[in-house]
Amino acid sequence: MVKLPEHEHSTAHKKCYLAWRELERRLEESSEVDMLHDDRILSEAHKWKQILARIIHVVVFLGERVLPFRGSSQRIGDIQNGNFLGLIELLAHYDPVLRKHVTKIQVSQEKGERLQAHYLSASSQNEFTGLCAEHVHSRVMDETDDAKYYSIMVDATPDSCHVEQTTFIIRYLTTELQEFFVQERFLTFVDCCKETGLEIAMLILETLKQLGIPLADCRGQGYDNAANMSGKYNGAQQHILAENPLCLYSPCACHSLNLCGADSAACFPSDGQFFKKILDHHCTACQTDRVASVRPFAAQLPGICSALEQLHALNLTPKTATEVNGAVKYISSFTCILMSTIWFKILVAIDQRNQIIQARQVTIDVEVSNLKSLVNDLKDLRSKWDQIFNEVKLVAEGMQMDCFLPAKRKKKRRPFSDETQDEVFPEGGVAEEEAAFEHDVFYVILDSVIAGLSTRYDAAHKIDDLFGFLWKYLALTEQQISKACVTLAKQYKNDISQDELTEEMVHLKAIHAANFGDESLTPFSLLKKFRKFKLAEIFPNVCIALRIFCTLPVTVASAERPFSKLKLIKNFLRSTMTQDRLNDLAILGKESDLTRFRQKHRRASKAATRFLYWISCYSPIMLVRDRFRKEQNCHNCQQIEHVQLIDVTKMQQQYIYTSDSDCPYRKIGGRWAFSAIQLYRKQFSIPEVNSRTLAISFELRWLKAASVVFGVRIDDFCLTSYSSSVPFT
Repeated sequence: MVKLPEHEHSTAHKKCYLAWRELERRLEESSEVDMLHDDRILSEAHKWKQILARIIHVVVFLGERVLPFRGSSQRIGDIQNGNFLGLIELLAHYDPVLRKHVTKIQVSQEKGERLQAHYLSASSQNEFTGLCAEHVHSRVMDETDDAKYYSIMVDATPDSCHVEQTTFIIRYLTTELQEFFVQERFLTFVDCCKETGLEIAMLILETLKQLGIPLADCRGQGYDNAANMSGKYNGAQQHILAENPLCLYSPCACHSLNLCGADSAACFPSDGQFFKKILDHHCTACQTDRVASVRPFAAQLPGICSALEQLHALNLTPKTATEVNGAVKYISSFTCILMSTIWFKILVAIDQRNQIIQARQVTIDVEVSNLKSLVNDLKDLRSKWDQIFNEVKLVAEGMQMDCFLPAKRKKKRRPFSDETQDEVFPEGGVAEEEAAFEHDVFYVILDSVIAGLSTRYDAAHKIDDLFGFLWKYLALTEQQISKACVTLAKQYKNDISQDELTEEMVHLKAIHAANFGDESLTPFSLLKKFRKFKLAEIFPNVCIALRIFCTLPVTVASAERPFSKLKLIKNFLRSTMTQDRLNDLAILGKESDLTRFRQKHRRASKAATRFLYWISCYSPIMLVRDRFRKEQNCHNCQQIEHVQLIDVTKMQQQYIYTSDSDCPYRKIGGRWAFSAIQLYRKQFSIPEVNSRTLAISFELRWLKAASVVFGVRIDDFCLTSYSSSVPFT
């Protein structure tokens, strides 16, 4: 590479500099040859703009629907070429511009010739997918920055290759149309083979650091109830809490409900036998608390008995025949009908609350109120034994079954001196067996569920008590409000001022009736009132506290939803997919509402997109460069065509610095690049940038070229020019 000072004083440099100034003058005077050349560039640009627009739409269409792109062939016209090329061929039937492009590619494939660039190859598809995913990810990061406070949710599942994929979900608060909304966005999948709480905590911290999300703004964390995640001493939540004491841990409400039912069913062998016989599974958290598993059994009991009896006509093995006989005997018993009825009523009550708390907009106060309602319903059910038993009797009589509970074998003991033989060994009866089932099974099952709800939701109740005064202030005295403000401000001393919060709460209680009526408000409704009446500036500390509370997670249901996308993307036919491509397709499919460009963002990116397509089409730039070399006989230009790419943000966002010198060869690969920039400036009325020259490298691909000319950023398609060292839009 020639040194710059020596090159500046060389004859070749001076000759090329004069030729460059001559071309600049001719462009300003709009000579006929240059105008024809300009028209050729613009027509070529318009064609490639249309082609690339259709390709981008196909990529977005497949990405948001989680459909595979490629097939076993990459040839145009082949039935096995996959969804991407298939959709391109379909659009080509009705689009003349795309038809001409596809026909040209097909002819070159038949002749065995390779085109310079057609942007339909597998590598181009991956590049388009990655860029779209980067755009969606940048949108999520922008929303997170605007929200400031966030919570993290993590869960894991094995994929088709038996690799443990850990999903990261971020929860934050956004404002749109004068209202607040809770957003739970997918971030990434991470290959995790860690098992201990410390290792998982280190993985979470490292992932947040790589994504550029500050841990200091994290206010909550949500995981399932596994010991390595929720452990009080060595769980992942405890290690993250040590790094940031403000990351409150909220156990998953849905997992807690499932475990309450599972622990209750595991208390009695009879319950375990019921679920094993009916569901062909042992009592687990995923099976016992799904009301859909018990509902069809309770509704179709006669048909199930008839179907099992017909199995005897088959040639069954002795083991299978024994199992069938045991199932028929148990299902035909009065005990089975009674257990089905009891568990159906319990699981219906649990399932109703389970569906409510899985909603995205639910906050912890809704969780606590639903738990209180569930406990009250179970207590009410506990007092309805006679009603339940009479209902089961009517069902059993309709099925022509004996309405009695089997007598249990009693242990013998020696009688005391004042006891008779009949008192030690009573004959028993139907009433006695019914009373024994009521006290030993029915009451114990319900008491176990109620006790589990009280112990497993202790963390949710503590969080609700900590923040509850923010919307329950009407029922509190001024002294109680002041005490609650002190407790909350002490924990969030960097976010909330204690004295100001107390004054704001007293003020809010005083103006509540005049502005909001007599009804008490929920956290979300109170935030909306602040937004509607523009009271956020009057109550800033109250707004911050409410935003933190609404950010805290209730369940990890959103962390489990990407698992369905994972099974569609990385199935057994696509098991060799790389981790980067998996993340790109997952974020396009999971965040489909952000995948499509919204109308309000189209105007902002119109100029950048226009230039992106314009510069991407210009393979004729190579011809201009070659033509210029022939005219000026300057072959030394090849030695000085170097472009210095500098990673400014260290976050895979490439920019290029401009040169202070008027010499185009210091950072531009020749007169051809300058002419292209000048034509674009002239066409779209872009002013000069203080005699600075912008750079482009013909060795880069079209997207990388677009990212450096005029400072176009690939990730958000923001047209940026550089003045001094600070970019402006």
